[in-house]
Amino acid sequence: MKLQIVIPKEFEVDFTTDKFEDFFSRLSTVDYTDSLVGKYEKETIGMFEKVFKNAKVIEEN
Repeated sequence: MKLQIVIPKEFEVDFTTDKFEDFFSRLSTVDYTDSLVGKYEKETIGMFEKVFKNAKVIEEN
């Protein structure tokens, strides 16, 4: 499935710098044992990390 998303201006630097890698690395250090986050959420986070890592800008305004 392909989607086109619009990243707000205030997050453009995060995308162009490291494609949100810093954000995802912080999420990977969270201890989820005492939270509502389970296997599904961890897998979803991992999917988004891969998707953003391979993302390309297709249009700039």
